[in-house]
Amino acid sequence: MLLIRDDCKHYKGSGPCRAGRLCEGCGEYSPWKESALIIKTGAMGDVLRTTSILPALKEKHRDAKVSWLTSLKAEPLLRGNPFIDEIVVTDAPGTPSSPSILARKFDVLFSLDKTAAECGIAEKASAGKKFGVGLSRWGAPVPFGPECDYYFSLGLSDDLKFKQNKRTYGDMILEVCGLDGKPAAPILSLDGEDNLKAKEYISWFIAKPGDC
Repeated sequence: MLLIRDDCKHYKGSGPCRAGRLCEGCGEYSPWKESALIIKTGAMGDVLRTTSILPALKEKHRDAKVSWLTSLKAEPLLRGNPFIDEIVVTDAPGTPSSPSILARKFDVLFSLDKTAAECGIAEKASAGKKFGVGLSRWGAPVPFGPECDYYFSLGLSDDLKFKQNKRTYGDMILEVCGLDGKPAAPILSLDGEDNLKAKEYISWFIAKPGDC
């Protein structure tokens, strides 16, 4: 029977891996120890802000494959992030992402959206431990555990959200995910062309601040 080490960090399945050879006797076998799924599709600003949990996640789950389920629109914000091993897009043409996610088993899942579709995926997905928001039998978002109670309550009380709350988004999301430490700055990886455009815009902005 063909030996397939699908837990190897280099294995693709759809084509040759980096070693370009079969698994039998391969000296580059490097297995993942855990699998983690983040579900966060929108809003785009919140997707970027949520990347602040990634260093703490990798610190706690040092050798985990981190997959992130997001929207086609938000995918460029995550592309190239060194803490993300796989980006799965929910609404890419011809990509049945939900069935592919539901066919897998994760060690830990972080559900950070409050929309019924994403909460439904989180509820049905197989994971050893779930953090964040799931879906009740009545179709309404509900917390998976007490780690999410404070963050979730903000959406139920305008008084708490706009008058009483003094905590930052990053601090609360870190708590929702059961992670320790402090949130990092949001992580955005830009390629050479994007870096050049950013520098050109900054130069223009500094030169003509009155026009902005």
